[in-house]
Amino acid sequence: MADENKPVKLEVGIGVGVAIGVAVGVATDNVGLGIALGVALGAAYSMSTQPKTENSSQDVEDDRNDSDTGGQS
Repeated sequence: MADENKPVKLEVGIGVGVAIGVAVGVATDNVGLGIALGVALGAAYSMSTQPKTENSSQDVEDDRNDSDTGGQS
């Protein structure tokens, strides 16, 4: 099975997060908070499983000139 390392889609992550969030919300008698946390955590999980692109913001070099001290000695 070559699909075992397939990234999780955003829709699936949010769906699972909402389901877990509703269950936690019902258990704690705060469904609104459970849904909100479920959406946030589900989206974060699914985005963390996505492969990084070649042109990510971390690869951009800093434009500052390190030798320039701003006129200070």
